[in-house]
Amino acid sequence: MMSEEEQFEAILASMSPEERAAYEAHEAEEAERAAVREAAKMQEIREMYGNPSDISMQRKFPVGLLIALIVILSGIAFLMYKVMTAETPVDESKTQAVAVQEVVMPEQNRAAPLNKYAVKLKVSGATTLIINGVETPISGDHYFVTGHKNTIMAFGDGMVPFFKTYDAKELVAGTIQVKLEPAVLYQKGIVNFRLSKEMTGIRATFDGRRLGSFPTSIQDVVLGRPHVLVLEKDGYARHMHLIWPDTDETNVVIPDLVTEYNALSGTVCSLKPFPVSAIKYGVKITYEGTSYDAPIVPTLAHGDIIEYYITREQRRPLMFAVIPDGFGTLSVDATLLRDSIGETLVTFRRAPNSNVQPCLRRYGEVLCPQVGVETVVPSGPDWEIFGMVGDGDDVRVLRGSQIQRLLKDSRYAFDVSQDSRGTFALKITQAQKNKQPKK
Repeated sequence: MMSEEEQFEAILASMSPEERAAYEAHEAEEAERAAVREAAKMQEIREMYGNPSDISMQRKFPVGLLIALIVILSGIAFLMYKVMTAETPVDESKTQAVAVQEVVMPEQNRAAPLNKYAVKLKVSGATTLIINGVETPISGDHYFVTGHKNTIMAFGDGMVPFFKTYDAKELVAGTIQVKLEPAVLYQKGIVNFRLSKEMTGIRATFDGRRLGSFPTSIQDVVLGRPHVLVLEKDGYARHMHLIWPDTDETNVVIPDLVTEYNALSGTVCSLKPFPVSAIKYGVKITYEGTSYDAPIVPTLAHGDIIEYYITREQRRPLMFAVIPDGFGTLSVDATLLRDSIGETLVTFRRAPNSNVQPCLRRYGEVLCPQVGVETVVPSGPDWEIFGMVGDGDDVRVLRGSQIQRLLKDSRYAFDVSQDSRGTFALKITQAQKNKQPKK
């Protein structure tokens, strides 16, 4: 066991030069104060008892021992102060390990880069351009994916959405005309949205137009054409919803949004189930080089492309491609344009001095035959016949319209006019089956 003197020497040896100098200055000051106190005490003794040499019983005060004790006690106090005020050393290796552990995230599941080639587009009437589900600047460079279907969608305020898909085998070389037409003549409806799970703080974009908060419904949506809803929420991956509304009121259910972490594995792609009916549907979904003849729900690697080909009896086939890069979920609510199941001959006549232009429209289609000329029209049960006046940007649809069933292999004639209240009037003057040639 070390003696007090040895402990004191060890303490002095552990000090830095600066600490040693400060300690020695402190001890010199303490020694000076002690000497002053001792001199004052000796003076008090002389005054009380006289000169110490004259007092037989006087004992000499041990000044050297007192100074030694003061020095030892001061050193011990200084050591205790250093121990109590010293900071606990931090194990930096453990701190770095914890920091690394907090930021480590799984890598995003990404597909190999797609081979692309440049295409030339001439766009008019659009404010938003989307190629294969990716919003693209209208004035920028445009690319198609080699060996895959390629889909163009374009949107503009008050315009009919543009939609066209090129087959995978088609290598486009010329200029693609992306021209939008006014939507004033087309049938429109309401689209209602409902979240499968109530959430707040969702931001929405519809056809490239920012809506702010999540909408419960959107009015005046052109029927029979695709529309794109994009939802965003902090902490969650984006959701894309492709919608083809076909009735006056369409209800759309939004699936649960997935967190950004869960979306690292890819985009969950779902197709709304088709109604059970006698009219058959066909679905082909292609991704990662494999086609599936069923409405599967694949998880698509980010940056990859998925292709849809949907058929239905008495409807036109629908095909499109999407690259939902960075989205957590993709949903498709698809309906198909009506196909022609036959032909009908239609003639419109109008009253003298009338400027009414008769037209026919149904889900996603508008026809305006020339007055007085027999015109071939696809037959069908749900044509809406209406009237309009004006031309160019000054077109106005009149109040009043009629739903007319046009049978195939038939001939129809209508008289059209505008009454004193400005309402469209329609009168059928001929409806007969065409005579079939004898075999």
